[in-house]
Amino acid sequence: HWVHLHMFKARVLGALAARLVGIPAIIETLHGHMLEGYYNKLLSWLVWPVECLVGWILTHRVVAISQGQYNELARYKIAPERKILIQHVGFDPEPFYNLEDFQTKLRRAHAIPLDSVVVGIMARLVPDKGIHDFLEAASLLNENQSHSIHFLIAGDGPLSAELHEKAEIFGLDHNCSFLGLVDDVRLFYAAIDVYVLSSWNEGTPCLLYTSPSPR
Repeated sequence: HWVHLHMFKARVLGALAARLVGIPAIIETLHGHMLEGYYNKLLSWLVWPVECLVGWILTHRVVAISQGQYNELARYKIAPERKILIQHVGFDPEPFYNLEDFQTKLRRAHAIPLDSVVVGIMARLVPDKGIHDFLEAASLLNENQSHSIHFLIAGDGPLSAELHEKAEIFGLDHNCSFLGLVDDVRLFYAAIDVYVLSSWNEGTPCLLYTSPSPR
């Protein structure tokens, strides 16, 4: 028997429960970490000993999803390095090789001119994904644009209503579309010209990226 745990609360409570019932193999996967970019410094350092408890004592292996994340976990001593394994996120690129049939569907559905430059982001609508920063950058582009530009936000989450309001405040209501959950992501990727990653904390791509706290 073995237990594989994800996300902070599940990893802490699940690891404790698994230890109590004697599960012989307890594995946790970190999809990022909570010591940079999630909380203020005080809360981050309150989380740190809990992460160390799970990594050093409660689990048998800790899975990092990139080399960059491995380096961060080792630097923070979340677990002994011998216990940390790198397992890259699996991804099959074949469905994305030919997107000709998808290129105009999303643009036509949202009345986006076919000659517009489309800038998009796909993420959970939560604070650490930096969607506020995306909208602020979009407003700056709007002020200085010399050609038609449209912004797409794919995803859903607790900040949805707040971000809609923010887009209106920034004057983006005419050229920013919120798509919500997208069942077939090929529609999104085929429609955009530029993809933006504005997260403050990411476990992938190959390096764990953390930006300074927004001013």
